[in-house]
Amino acid sequence: MTVGNRHREWFKANGGYIHPSVGLSSSPSGHFLLVLPDCDTFDAGTTVVSCPHTLTISSVKARDSPILSKLIPDGNVDSIDPTVITRLFLVEQYLLGNKSFWWPYLQTLPQPDDKHAFNTPLWYDDDDFVWLQGTNLGKATVTRRAEWKREFDEATAVLHQFSGHCSWTWQTYLWSATITSSRSFPGSALPNKGIDSAVLIPGLDLLNHSPSAKVVWDWGRNDCTIRVDESLTGGSEIFNNYGPKGNEELLMGYGFCIPNNMADTFGLGFSKAVSRHIQATKSARSGPPRGGESHNEDNMLSNDPSQVAEQHWVRLKPLILLEDKANERQFQHQFSPYFLEQFSIALENKREHVQHNTGSLPVAYGISQTEVQCTAVTGLSRNRFHVLNALIMLLERSRTEIRQHDALLLGRKPANRRQQDAAIYRSHQLTILDGTLAELNYTLNIIMGDEIFNGVVRLEHILTLGPKLLVKDLRSLLHVALGTRDAKKIKERRGDECAFALWLCGLWILHRAGDVNDETALGSRLVSWLDFLDQTYGLPSPTLDEHPTNSGLGPLNNGMAFDPASDSVVAASYMEAIDATVEKHPRSLFKSKGNVTVPLLLWCLEVVRDEGVRIPQPSGTAIEQEDEYTLFLENGTQMP
Repeated sequence: MTVGNRHREWFKANGGYIHPSVGLSSSPSGHFLLVLPDCDTFDAGTTVVSCPHTLTISSVKARDSPILSKLIPDGNVDSIDPTVITRLFLVEQYLLGNKSFWWPYLQTLPQPDDKHAFNTPLWYDDDDFVWLQGTNLGKATVTRRAEWKREFDEATAVLHQFSGHCSWTWQTYLWSATITSSRSFPGSALPNKGIDSAVLIPGLDLLNHSPSAKVVWDWGRNDCTIRVDESLTGGSEIFNNYGPKGNEELLMGYGFCIPNNMADTFGLGFSKAVSRHIQATKSARSGPPRGGESHNEDNMLSNDPSQVAEQHWVRLKPLILLEDKANERQFQHQFSPYFLEQFSIALENKREHVQHNTGSLPVAYGISQTEVQCTAVTGLSRNRFHVLNALIMLLERSRTEIRQHDALLLGRKPANRRQQDAAIYRSHQLTILDGTLAELNYTLNIIMGDEIFNGVVRLEHILTLGPKLLVKDLRSLLHVALGTRDAKKIKERRGDECAFALWLCGLWILHRAGDVNDETALGSRLVSWLDFLDQTYGLPSPTLDEHPTNSGLGPLNNGMAFDPASDSVVAASYMEAIDATVEKHPRSLFKSKGNVTVPLLLWCLEVVRDEGVRIPQPSGTAIEQEDEYTLFLENGTQMP
């Protein structure tokens, strides 16, 4: 008797149902269901297969297994992940062979000793895995292998103490974990059973995936049923529809990719620590939305803390084109719901964080999905500018990590099914990154095309523009402090922070004297910005002891922690450079007379670090060259 016949007899004898016109066929990758060739039509609404709950495999079925009594002597099943319990139970049932109640079902599955039966990345050899190097999936594969191996080692450390379990191997556990990840259904498929982990449902798991298949799932109180929702012809394979899934999920979970998959995404995410910070921030801000705004995918101010998630994505979605361009295929990038809002929270500096918590920031805080796709960001703020640049650097780094392995694939063509799927996945990931970066960089180029008007100050600006006296004396000061007044050399010597801090110090001196020229675009912006700093940071403390964060404002997530103790040494070195400059140039505006102090320089350093934004180097720039540091002149009026 064939494997298919044994399975069908066992299935029917135990309450299962398979339509008489449905047959079981096989391929190198496993068994599947099809409409028998002599069937004229298979009408919509026809039940394909129905499985009683008694035939399912889950952690609940494993509770009475002898294996658990050895793993958990005290009987506390809840102390182990239920999915791990299911995997271990499946291994036990396989090793029981024909003594297992589920043996006819287990024989329809790909077998542990057939290394070519699975096409998920954990079964790749070195030649196959090269195609995933540098991708999110390549990293996730390494992580998952380590997790599964840890589970196996912990279980077998106990099991190998008992006779009869010496045949447990990593290969068998890898097989079990792959089966449960690729063929299982959610616990909700068995209502009122108290299952919140993976469930194997014989019969239903024989249907492969097609994104265009029309099926109906019916999770009853006693059985699970799949019906077709379209008419099929004789000889047709009967497909399930897992729902819209990107190639990363399909390849990792099921071992295949779909070319030109419109549901494809590039995965983004937050670390657990960042997620907790966002969660806490949103919880503190929870309440009715301000300004009558609605909560939709593009909205920047969802106040629902439950929306915080570690996993996010960006994808390309097709545009609806005019008739004269109907033959062109164009896309627009789209981030997962609430990602931009949460990313903006993660990148808040301390000033923005405090102002947002107290409700003193305008409603339009943050950058929206619509704005990152526009030719300019309306009402640019420091946080919006930071989000845009951080996104570009994040995605560019991801693209570089993939591209740096191009040489390994040069001149190579996929040699097998695994490599073909991996090549499709890799190519789609680069397509998403290329398209998204093109749009984000376009927006950034628009902003930087009128950078001073938009409030972005670069190192070149402070050395050439603004009050003439400040430019002249700052250049002299930098020559003493850094040994150069050339912008390129200052960047090479990582003196950006020093240059901006000393520039702000000179600005503050001129501002206190009322000498900042407001007739030019930069001059006008500087006056507004300095007034804004007075209002938000407060005036510098007269003594060093009083300085540390008197205003309650200081850097949080700008990548540069502010430590008054150690930074006092930095500020003191700035003071030494000022003293040396004034000795050479007695008429310098930096001459002290009590105006320039270490507390003032500390205040300038804090502001520069808090209000600064790094912008990415143009694509193709030498990889060792650092991203450019800029200062954003927030003034509290540019946000509508």
